[in-house]
Amino acid sequence: MKRLQFAWIFILSLTALNTYAQSTTYTGCVIYQHNTGLPRTSDPIYTNVSGGSGSCNGYTVTFYSSTTDSKSLDSYCSITPPLANAASESAGNGDPNYRNCSVNGQCGIIRTVTVTECPIDDSAIMLFAACIILALGFIKLPV
Repeated sequence: MKRLQFAWIFILSLTALNTYAQSTTYTGCVIYQHNTGLPRTSDPIYTNVSGGSGSCNGYTVTFYSSTTDSKSLDSYCSITPPLANAASESAGNGDPNYRNCSVNGQCGIIRTVTVTECPIDDSAIMLFAACIILALGFIKLPV
């Protein structure tokens, strides 16, 4: 029975380590569509501040560089927390949907998100390996 408990702990720890390894947290500028207020997930999350400031919707915003190491947001399996919708005009600094960044003249909102890369089933190989180890533990070799 102890073998079985050890095997399950081993399997679960491998799965947890692999899932954690696929998640990355980014803080940067997310571009929002002006007409719908939806985040434009076909654009990446821009993480490089280029310096300087300008105006979006009458508010002073920080400029971000359009070059980034991160992928387009639509290439990830999940984004935590989900990117909330935001009206094209918002109340200002106290509003979490306040436009406070800009990339190439497009207004955005600075967000911190954790993204999980696809495919999540990369852990299948580890589960298979753990099952093999478990099976070998139960096989009795002739003496």
